[in-house]
Parts: sequence; C-alpha cells; structure tokens
Amino acid sequence: MKFGDVPELFGYENYIIARPVLYNFLHSKVPKERIHMGVKITETSQNDNGVKIHCSNGAVCEGDILVGADGAYSIVRQNMYNQLKAEKKLSPTDAKPLPYSTECLVGQTRVLDLGDFPRLNQEDCQFRNIVGDNKPYSWMTFTMKDNTLCYVIVKYLDQEKSKHDGSFNNSEWGSKAAKAFCKEVQDFPIVSGSKKPLTLGDLIAWTDKDKISKVMLEEKVFETWYHGRIVLLGDGE
Repeated sequence: MKFGDVPELFGYENYIIARPVLYNFLHSKVPKERIHMGVKITETSQNDNGVKIHCSNGAVCEGDILVGADGAYSIVRQNMYNQLKAEKKLSPTDAKPLPYSTECLVGQTRVLDLGDFPRLNQEDCQFRNIVGDNKPYSWMTFTMKDNTLCYVIVKYLDQEKSKHDGSFNNSEWGSKAAKAFCKEVQDFPIVSGSKKPLTLGDLIAWTDKDKISKVMLEEKVFETWYHGRIVLLGDGE
C-alpha cells in the first residue's frame, strides 16, 4: 500500500508488504530445493577458501559468502563477533549488550467490513498514530490493500524495567505474554473513519492468534557489519 505524499517529499514511494505476501513472492522466485525450513545455524566458520555453516540437524554447508539476515539476535552476527573478539578486532561499542526500553505488540487483522473501516476504500495507506495521554503507550494503525488493518502498540518501560539482551526470559515473549499485553491495551480507542466507536480490543478480536506477536524494540546500532566472507543485512547489521 502506498503512502500519500512520500514521492514529493523523498523522491520515491514507500510500500508496506505483509510478511506472508513477501514469503509467497520469494517462494515463487526461488527453487524449492534451495529453501530449507526448520533448520537453525549453530556455528559459522571461514577462511581464505570459503565459509561454512553448521546446522542444528548436523548438516554442514559451504559457500563463497554468507549473508546473515536473521535479526537483531543474529546467530551469524554473534559468531562473527566471537571471531572478531578472539582476533581482538571487535570494537568496544559492539561488545556491549543489546539494550531495549520498549516492548511492542504487532498484529494484522482478518479482512474487515468496509462499514467499520471506510478508510480501507482509499488508495493510499491510511496511517494513524496515537500517543497515550498520561499512559506509557503509543499505538498506530495502517490500512492494507487486501482490506486488512495492521497495528503496532508500543509500551515505554521505565529505567527499572528496561533490560538488555542477556536479562530477559523467553516466557516474556510467548503466547501468554502477548495475551497479557492485549489485555493491557484492549480499551484504547482507534480512529476507524466510521461513527462506530472502536478500540484496540476490537482489532485484537478480529485477528488470528498466529498474526499477533510481542517483540522488543532494540536501541543499538552496530558498527561492524562485515568481516571476511560474512556480511550482515537488516536488523542484524
């Protein structure tokens, strides 16, 4: 979905693409035998002749270059940094923990009734951002071309609750944690374009549970994004 005046402001269009749509597009362009699902990288190694990845299923794959695009907690980046640290080449900034002071809930609804959301009829993406009044939250919604609505809810943590990557528990990011987050924000109002008052709770009710995720928003920019035959892309950079 296109944003209204972006070309005039920046010279190019911005687009929002739902992750399942992107996955399907990539699958249509890449031969199936080149895609391996459910396999995790456990270790990487490299030398002058090439790079290897060691996988959780025992497989070892070799190549000329490795692109790590596996997020802020990238195993590829961690292994690369361990190598740099062993060689005493890792910068002090990159050696520090990855901090965060915000939690985030994201979701995408099922196809909505245009009577509830007449703004879905508009060609350009309808982006609405709301900042909580005396609440440590902000929330935004934006329309998609398939008559669905995406939403992002951000909770700002105080200094006591802020953490770094080594201090959080996996239970904080599971389905129970997402459900608890939903309950916290269910009464927050949204702008729908209709006369019917709606809340984030309505959006959550119209969202399949596998389309709701609780994530953390990291606050660090890494300086080192390549070493030898390994390069990082995206959140892992």
